[in-house]
Amino acid sequence: MRYILALLLSILVCGCKAQDGLYTKYNFSDGGYAFVAQYYAADKHELQDQLGEFYVADIATLNQIKKAWIFNQKTDFAACGYNYRIYLTKNGVTLKTVSVNLNCNILETEDDVLYFDTRKLAMLKGRVLKFRRQTDSFGSRREGKKFLDKIKNNKNVLWISTENWMTYEGKFSFDYHDSNPNHEYSNDTKEQLEALIKKTYPDEPFLLDETARGSGGDFQFELSCSKALYEKFNLVKKENNWQLFPVSVITCWK
Repeated sequence: MRYILALLLSILVCGCKAQDGLYTKYNFSDGGYAFVAQYYAADKHELQDQLGEFYVADIATLNQIKKAWIFNQKTDFAACGYNYRIYLTKNGVTLKTVSVNLNCNILETEDDVLYFDTRKLAMLKGRVLKFRRQTDSFGSRREGKKFLDKIKNNKNVLWISTENWMTYEGKFSFDYHDSNPNHEYSNDTKEQLEALIKKTYPDEPFLLDETARGSGGDFQFELSCSKALYEKFNLVKKENNWQLFPVSVITCWK
């Protein structure tokens, strides 16, 4: 009987899973942390209008967020857009990113989609500050990296965007055919191609993105990499479509 009751209880709470707090592992008392909330594409919400874009950097409030932002209820409902993209940063570098939809009560992490009680954000009313957003463009990667080196120890920097040019010079696209019919509706083709590129060019960093998929095993991929890898890439026929990444960076400041 006890087993049956336990089973019924587990069924009632299915979809609920004990979760660690999102920010439990971070010691905010060390200083340098910030909770930076930026608008994202979604329907408007009254709370969003009240808070605006904001940041929190004082240790007391950060610790209150750590204590309150514990979630134990998963949801299968996917939000169509988000009100906020929220970054936890240290000295401007992003440590963790979550997306929040206030209308649908959803918080999405890298791993889960969780039920979000809007009171967890409303608790910050009157305790948030406005940041200043800045966009800088440069003529070369060298100039861009010099700028990043200059600001990395600036205590007023809250958030630094992650841009492709910081790791890769540019990108190119190519068509790829996979004759295995079992791969048509899976990620197997991409994984197979990534493994082949790594094996052929072991010292070259790259990022492979699938950009189109047709019937019969036809795919289109985009490869972000160095110009050197582009020039020696010969695993498939490629077009002359090398594109340098624009060198710009977005920052948020106190």
